[in-house]
Amino acid sequence: MKYVPLNLIPTLVVPLLMAVSQSIAQTPQHDNRPRTASISGRVTVAGKPAANAVITLVETVSSPNAIDSLASFQAKTRTDGDGRYTITGLAEGRYHVSAQMKAFVDADSSTDSRLSRTLNLDEGEARETVDFGLIRGGVMTGKVIDDEGSPLIAQHVQLYTIDDQGQKRAYRISYMYEMPETDDRGVYRIYGLPPGRYIVSAGGGGGGDPIHFASGKFARTYHPDTTDEKQARVIEIKEGSEVTDVDIRFGSARKTYEAAGRVVDGDTGKPVPGIYISCKSKPEKDAPNIGYSTTTSADAQGNFRLHGLLPGRYQAGITDFQSETAYTGEDTEFEITNDKVSGVEVKVSPGASVSGVVVIDGAVAASQNQLQSISVYPAVSPASARYFAPQYRANGTVNADGTFTVKGLQTGRVTFRLRSLSGVLPIKRIERNGIEIKDAIEVRPGEKITGIRIVIYQAQGRIRGQIQITGGSTPDWRRLVARAERPATADESNPSDRIPVAIGRMGGSALIDEKGRFVIEGLPAGGYDLYINLIKDTADGDRELVNPPWSNQRVTVRENEETSVKITLRW
Repeated sequence: MKYVPLNLIPTLVVPLLMAVSQSIAQTPQHDNRPRTASISGRVTVAGKPAANAVITLVETVSSPNAIDSLASFQAKTRTDGDGRYTITGLAEGRYHVSAQMKAFVDADSSTDSRLSRTLNLDEGEARETVDFGLIRGGVMTGKVIDDEGSPLIAQHVQLYTIDDQGQKRAYRISYMYEMPETDDRGVYRIYGLPPGRYIVSAGGGGGGDPIHFASGKFARTYHPDTTDEKQARVIEIKEGSEVTDVDIRFGSARKTYEAAGRVVDGDTGKPVPGIYISCKSKPEKDAPNIGYSTTTSADAQGNFRLHGLLPGRYQAGITDFQSETAYTGEDTEFEITNDKVSGVEVKVSPGASVSGVVVIDGAVAASQNQLQSISVYPAVSPASARYFAPQYRANGTVNADGTFTVKGLQTGRVTFRLRSLSGVLPIKRIERNGIEIKDAIEVRPGEKITGIRIVIYQAQGRIRGQIQITGGSTPDWRRLVARAERPATADESNPSDRIPVAIGRMGGSALIDEKGRFVIEGLPAGGYDLYINLIKDTADGDRELVNPPWSNQRVTVRENEETSVKITLRW
């Protein structure tokens, strides 16, 4: 089972707010915790001291109902002539420590090149030997050229690792926020690579990435000149090596076409300006949708043009994730054969709207200020659907007074999910005009639904756990996570019988630290299934949670109380 919305590994792209220093000079406001802990260590390159290496420390605050964390404190220092560093004045908490040397990789692992350590400090603890043993990473460089040998500029290059079983995985590294791109000579250069086996490709299109969309003019091609992944040449990267001439040569460019059309009001036939149009390739029967092909917007007369389309069938429809246009509509299908297409008409109509207020149960005024970080995500399951098939078409931001309005909803059955920076929020009840409702709301075309009141928990229950390992070696704690989930009710177990108005069961998650400890906070009172999951990398570069046989037990949480559990696992 995949849990794609969860960010399993915290992102450490945070501003460094402090000047270079060997100690902490700034603390969060109103933080009176004793700052008696410290960390120290040494950075070496091939066993020799690495002087002047940049060490960054980030304290994170675990957020309820999510695995990701929010940065609350940052510090920065450098190693001395012997490669040593010390950071003092730290409070009890969870920290990420990283050595920032982009051309170097961790000498201890060829599969995880991030130069970072995660640790939890107790009050007064002096954690020593937080060391980084580095080696110089390898380099891969080459050109991307067309079938005539001419260089291609601004071509994105995708790198994959190949494991011992021959399985490929999209390569990811902390400083590579975007795919490498060719320069004005058609040259790409990727540095800081851990020793290993790689294949590289360029070209292709779509892939569900509207930011790095490629028109598909060239088919995805692997080094040196093949569109067959099985024929891709494997490149061996060794410590500090540079492999050159890893060129990618495309075949003949594929001819692309354009489709022109207009957005009109389905009732009046009048043009509707300014609406964004997304065009997706239409999958074959039972095949997955490959995602966006292109996106554009209608002009003042409602006209639009879609460029870079390969032959095939497509669906064009409006896209409005910020609830700005208040329109809805069905996708229009068209086909590209061997010429451009015109007259693609996308019909829209005023969508339904939902407005109301979000309140925190029993919250004081200070807590109500948290409302502005909340978004309301109504999901519409079309009335024609034979089963619960929610579609998120728009969302609304909650105002300072708790009010919200979401426009542009399709006809169907509406359910709700609330999210904040800390993740999905537990909904206690939903009311309509003062009366509690438990089933999805039926929405008619253009209907304006008002009087919705969504009450969320201000839950203070928590589960504090300690894991003990018996047998075998100690696990990599970075890959373990604790997850508490409220068991499904009889109604939730049979979604075809009814659709509850609130989506998602209550629960929370927390990473397990290197001492085997975890705390899951923000839980409403009740019984929970507690899982200890293993985080596993997937072939597409994603991560999934794996449930080992020993991972489940029942835990009872009481209101505003802490429940302690001890779990013994045989590794």
